[in-house]
Amino acid sequence: MGVITRLLPMEDVAAQLDPGEPLAVISCNNCVKVAGAGGEGVWEGVCKDLEEHGFRIEQRVLITNPCSRGYFEHLRLSPAVKAVVLLACSGAQNGFTTLWPNIKLVSATETLGLFMASKADGVVKLMMPFPGYEELKGTEFKLGDSKTKLEGEKLVVAHGE
Repeated sequence: MGVITRLLPMEDVAAQLDPGEPLAVISCNNCVKVAGAGGEGVWEGVCKDLEEHGFRIEQRVLITNPCSRGYFEHLRLSPAVKAVVLLACSGAQNGFTTLWPNIKLVSATETLGLFMASKADGVVKLMMPFPGYEELKGTEFKLGDSKTKLEGEKLVVAHGE
């Protein structure tokens, strides 16, 4: 079980940043990697896209599990960083703003809810949607791509009485 997120369009992320603002780009390498919204592979692409939009990336950080606060508590941000682009779930976003209330946080993801995944079947299934995403309950996505919905149920879930 984990939290499924979707990567927001880079234009939406860039619109929240000021030109020339020194950035850190921080990505979870756990749940968002499963969903294709961050982690190795995606994180580097987001950094490249931001640089192509003219932003200066001061620091790049890949964190195993930032929703567990201990991972963030040991992070040392460069004093030059004025804004952080975060590829992580809403839990990590909340933890970040608690620890660094004076640094501007721009989320590069939206959090849909809790998922169940099967690597063998290449499927991520939204089991418990967060408010605003209830209509997606039971939707299955391609593993590593939370934008590609799959047709037909691949992960059958037994429901207890």
